[in-house]
Amino acid sequence: MPFHIASAIVALCLFVALYFSFRQRSPMRFVIALLGLLFVLVATYFIPNPEAVRAQTTGVTVEDFGDAKFKSFSALYASFLGAPLSPAGQFDGILSQWFRYGLLQFKQDNDSPIHPEFKNITLAPLGQARLKSTELSIDQDAKIPDNIRHYLDSKERNDFYAGFTPIQPPSSGSSAPLVQNFGDAAFKDFYDKYAVILGEPVAPAGDYQGFTVQWFEFGRVELHTDYDGSFTSQPQFPKLLMGLIGQEYLQQKGVLPDPQPGIAPILVAWRAQKAFEQDLLYFYGNPLTNPKVDTATGFTTQYFQRAAYQWPNGATDPNKVTRLSIGLEVFNNLKKSGLVTTPEKARQDYINYFYGLPLTKPIPDKNAGLNTMYFTRAVFQWPIASTDPTDVRQLPIGADLYDGLTTRQISPWASPGKVLFLTLSAVSLIVSLVFALVLKRGGRVYGRV
Repeated sequence: MPFHIASAIVALCLFVALYFSFRQRSPMRFVIALLGLLFVLVATYFIPNPEAVRAQTTGVTVEDFGDAKFKSFSALYASFLGAPLSPAGQFDGILSQWFRYGLLQFKQDNDSPIHPEFKNITLAPLGQARLKSTELSIDQDAKIPDNIRHYLDSKERNDFYAGFTPIQPPSSGSSAPLVQNFGDAAFKDFYDKYAVILGEPVAPAGDYQGFTVQWFEFGRVELHTDYDGSFTSQPQFPKLLMGLIGQEYLQQKGVLPDPQPGIAPILVAWRAQKAFEQDLLYFYGNPLTNPKVDTATGFTTQYFQRAAYQWPNGATDPNKVTRLSIGLEVFNNLKKSGLVTTPEKARQDYINYFYGLPLTKPIPDKNAGLNTMYFTRAVFQWPIASTDPTDVRQLPIGADLYDGLTTRQISPWASPGKVLFLTLSAVSLIVSLVFALVLKRGGRVYGRV
């Protein structure tokens, strides 16, 4: 039962006690009930709503609501948001949820920086709201200092940008991109062994959907750092897997997978020729569709998880089978969509989305020994004499502003039971005062309690 509805019921009970104490001519009971009613009024106004307190001290659930995928978003970015403080609800007419470091909002018409996957989810400009509560103004010349930039760079954000970000700038001219090793991402060693299967490299190694990858003509090699290699057929490369490029290619073509696809006989023969030298499941995966016959082009196509094959309609000779350059085509489609970016642009997109633009230069407080800097969606502090990014602390402005709401808005006057509470309390108080006047004017003594 909501706290303030319960308070209203208590007020009603005290009103009943007032009525019967008057009828039974018991002034002492009348006074006790009146004092109790006044106590409930005062206590209910000043004590924060336990629903709000409980939201901060116990596990608040984060749920998805249709396109408002708060749960999915917070699962990826819990370190950016901090702990949830309240269940999702309407705030200023927008579906929102409060977190320690910010306010997550769902906007149908999103005019804020757009996340490539969660296009309607944004973070409210709480840093700007915090700045407005001070006497400070926005500084148009504000720039991000090095210690803040290094602090932001240290945050784990590999899964932020859905596009492809090269680790190194693409090579100039028409020369093919370099294939290099990057620790466990032994792309060069892998390519040296399987160049025939992979085809030519089409882009340098980079970040894509949270993985370090390299794109090739026929596929994409991915580094999965959390994979222990228990079931790999490549013990030399225990953390390298082939990406599901055929599945992505199928989605880009707008073709739906078939429920129980079978492998075309011509492909069975083709795969039999390769089985002795290749792990077919590792490199090509399972079929996603049955063979698709296209009379206009004269070719039949079949899509697999990691490959796509084509051959002339009616052909039975496995030597007529060709693999489509789906790695190259999917990558080129990313480029057309503007999802192939640079490391600097990806970093700036990430900063704009989670923190926004700098609104002030560092503001020193000599008494506290701290610099404070306001961003659109965040506020940072660090010791005045320090340039060490590890000394930077992000202030919990979501919690601070939400605490203000629990005192100012989450009160009897903004609770679900506010109408009932105010009505019963006002009636009880007015009637009790009338009773008191009747007792006084009657000048009677009604006996003892």
